Amino acid sequence: MSQKTYVVIATLIIFLLLAVWLYLIFFGTPKNPSEIWNPFGQAGQENGGEVIPPPPVPEPVVNVDRPRLRQLTTKPVIGFTEAPASTSTPILVYYAEAGNGNIYTINPFTTEEEVRLSNTTLKEASMASFSKDGKTVAVRLGNDRRTGELTIGNLSSGGGYEFYSLDKPVSDFKIINSSELVFVTATSSGLLNSVYNLNNNTENELFTVPFYEATMQWGTSSTDNHYVYTKPTYLLEGYTYKFSKGAMSRVPVAGFGLITFNTPTHIAYTKIQNLIPYSYLYNKSSDSRVESPVIIVPDKCSASQKDNDFVWCAVEGNTMPVEFPDNWYRGKISFKDTIWRVDLLAAQASPLVDTFSESGGRELDIINMAIGESEKALYFINKNDNTLWMYEL
Repeated sequence: MSQKTYVVIATLIIFLLLAVWLYLIFFGTPKNPSEIWNPFGQAGQENGGEVIPPPPVPEPVVNVDRPRLRQLTTKPVIGFTEAPASTSTPILVYYAEAGNGNIYTINPFTTEEEVRLSNTTLKEASMASFSKDGKTVAVRLGNDRRTGELTIGNLSSGGGYEFYSLDKPVSDFKIINSSELVFVTATSSGLLNSVYNLNNNTENELFTVPFYEATMQWGTSSTDNHYVYTKPTYLLEGYTYKFSKGAMSRVPVAGFGLITFNTPTHIAYTKIQNLIPYSYLYNKSSDSRVESPVIIVPDKCSASQKDNDFVWCAVEGNTMPVEFPDNWYRGKISFKDTIWRVDLLAAQASPLVDTFSESGGRELDIINMAIGESEKALYFINKNDNTLWMYEL
C-alpha cells in the first residue's frame, strides 16, 4: 500500500478511539451497581458479575454503665468520709492523701470529678479522720505508727483548709461527731482518753486504760459507752472492757487472739481455739451468743446506721492461716475478700460481691470499711496499695 493509504487508516483509527473515549465519558457510567461487569466480583469472589453490597455498619454504642465495685483513687489514702448531699452540692467523698496530707473531694455517683481543696503539705501524714460533713479533718503526722503530732484543719469559706496543731503525741484518735474529737495519749499509768471540743477548743479527760496495748472502739459521743480490747495475738488471751462515765467494767467477751467489732446491740468477735479462729455474735441485752456465719475482722466491718441488726463484713473465707491475726496485722499475709451482709439477730450472712472476680483479678484486702451516711455505698481502702474503693449497694 501507498503511504497515503497508511495515513488514511491511521487517521480513521484515531477518530474511532476518540469516539469510543467520548462515549464512555458521557454515556458509559453505570447508573446502579447491577450494571457493573466484574468477572472477579468483589473481594475476589467469583460470580456472574453480580455486585454484593457491603454489610451495614452498626452505629457505635457507648456503654455508660459503671461497675458497682470501682476504684475511686490512684493515690494512697489515709482517711475519708461521705458527706451528705445538700441543695447545692451532690454527695461527695472527702479524703486525705498519704504522705503530704492534701485534701480532695470526689463525686462518686455521677461525674467522678476530683477537686483538691488543700495543698498545705502536712509532712509524713499517716492517719486522718473527718467529721461527717467533711468540714473538719484531724491528721496525725509522722511514720512512727505509734505516736505523732495531731493537726486539725477547718474548711474555710474560701474552700480551703486552715490548719493548727494540737501539739500532743497522739497514738489514736477519731472525730466522733461534728463537735468532738477523741484521742489517746500515753501517761505513766496507762493510756489516757480525752475529748477535744472542736467548737470552743477545750479539752477534757474521759477515762484511763490501765495498760498500754489496747484498741479503742469509741461511741458516738463523749458521754456514750466506749469499748476497749487488748491488742490481739494468738499467743495470749485478750479481754474486752466497757467504759461508762469513766467507770471500767469487764464484758464477757474474751479469748486468745481476741478481736472485736462493737455495734449498738452486739459485739461481734473472733477468738482462736486450737489455732483455729471462730467468730461469735454476743447480744448485749440478752447476754447470749451464737456462732457467726462469717469470720469477723473489725477492720473489715461496718455497721448499718439505719438498722442496728445489720453489718457488712469482708472476708476471703472461713479458713484462716496459722498465726492469725498476728501475721495479717504484720502484713505477712493478704486476702482476696468477698463482702457479706450479716444479720446479727438471725446469725445469717449473704454474699454481696466477690471482689477478686468482680475487679478482674485485682487482690482487694479490705480495711477501714465504712458505710456512707446515705447507705448507698460501702467505702474501703485496699490494704495492698492504700487506694480508695467503693461498692454501690
